[in-house]
Amino acid sequence: MAKSYRIYKASEFAKLELDIPWLVEGLVPAYGISLIYADPKIGKSIISAQLMYSLANGVPWLGFKVPKKVNVIYLQADEPIPEWSHQLRETLKTVQEGWSTAALPPGALLDPQLVAELKEDLKAYQFVVYDALISLFAYPEIKSATVAGHLLQQIRNLHPGPSWVIHHKVKGQQGVPRSTNTAAAGSFALGAGVSMLYDLSPRQLIALGRVVSAKVNLKRTPEGLWVADDTLMLS
Repeated sequence: MAKSYRIYKASEFAKLELDIPWLVEGLVPAYGISLIYADPKIGKSIISAQLMYSLANGVPWLGFKVPKKVNVIYLQADEPIPEWSHQLRETLKTVQEGWSTAALPPGALLDPQLVAELKEDLKAYQFVVYDALISLFAYPEIKSATVAGHLLQQIRNLHPGPSWVIHHKVKGQQGVPRSTNTAAAGSFALGAGVSMLYDLSPRQLIALGRVVSAKVNLKRTPEGLWVADDTLMLS
C-alpha cells in the first residue's frame, strides 16, 4: 500500500523551490489562518473589509499587489446588524462591491444546525473573514492552548481554504501576543496556531509569519479608510 507521504533528505526538499501562493503578494499567503488583532474600535473590521474588496476585484491592498480575483465572504457576528449595514453604507461605500457578507448571531459557531448550513454555503468561496473570534464562539475565555486550539480547529473544519480571523486584543490577555515584536509571540496559544499574525496598532500594520515580516505605516482618509503611508520589509 502506497504511503500518503514521502520522506526526503532536508537538502533535497530545499531544492524543490516550491512557490509560495499569495492572496496579496508578499503580505497575505493563500493558505492557513491569518489572525489580525488590536484593541477594540481601532478599525480591524474596516481594514479587513478593504482586503475583501481588493481580493474580490483584483486591485492592490495597502499598496501590495493582488495577483487574481478571489470569491470572498465576510462573516460578521461582532456588530449589531444595523451598525454593520451603516458601516457598509457610509464608511465602506467605495469598497463594498464584489464581495459577500452574512450577519450571524453571537455564538453562531456553537449552533450545530447553523454550522452545517454555513459549511455547505462556504463551499462557494475561496476566502473567509471571521469577525470576530470571541463573538462567533459566544465569548469564551482563551487562556489555554486547548481552548485556542479547539476554536481554530472548528474554523479549519468549517472551511478548508485560507481564512482571516479578527480578534480583540485585551490588555494582559494570555491568548494573543501583545505585539508581533514580542520574541515570545509563538508561545501564545493563538499566535502559535495560525500561519500569520497582523497587529493593527494605531497607524501601523505589523505582519509576522514564517514567510512574511513587514511593517506598513498607515493613515486614515477623511472617509475613515486605511491607506499605506510607507512600508518597511523587516529582516
